[in-house]
Amino acid sequence: MQGLRMYGETQADKFGCVTVKNMVANSFPTYDETVQNWPELDTNHSRLFLFLPDEKFLRPTSYCKVTVDGVDYGGMLNGTFIFIDVTKGEHTLSCTNSNTPKLTLNTKGENIVYISGTSPLNVVDIQDIQDQLKVLNHAFDEALPYDEQPFTIKRRSNK
Repeated sequence: MQGLRMYGETQADKFGCVTVKNMVANSFPTYDETVQNWPELDTNHSRLFLFLPDEKFLRPTSYCKVTVDGVDYGGMLNGTFIFIDVTKGEHTLSCTNSNTPKLTLNTKGENIVYISGTSPLNVVDIQDIQDQLKVLNHAFDEALPYDEQPFTIKRRSNK
């Protein structure tokens, strides 16, 4: 089947690859499953919950490569999330594969900050994303912060 050419591949090729990525993302634990098992926060730490909304059909190749305070934390595909536990205080985040402004925020201990990885990065209220949370999948099997995932599956550019 001859499809439209996009960047050296056919449109059909592009959506075939996206379908595989979506199947992989959907095989990981849901938001609810992850929250039931993630570690508690102490008074000196905040949790950055970073997600890409499930827009597989609107933006099938959406991807955000995240940095927090200059440290690379890999990326997220459509409909997935990661979480990073940080010390309370000021933090700067960016989506390095897009030309968008950095996000600077000040976190409090025992607080979870929900951050949409859409362009530009933005903090959202959990009440505003309840429907999205129902369809998100963690990017890992274990309900652990990104830094505590087994090293063999992390893709940290600084290691």
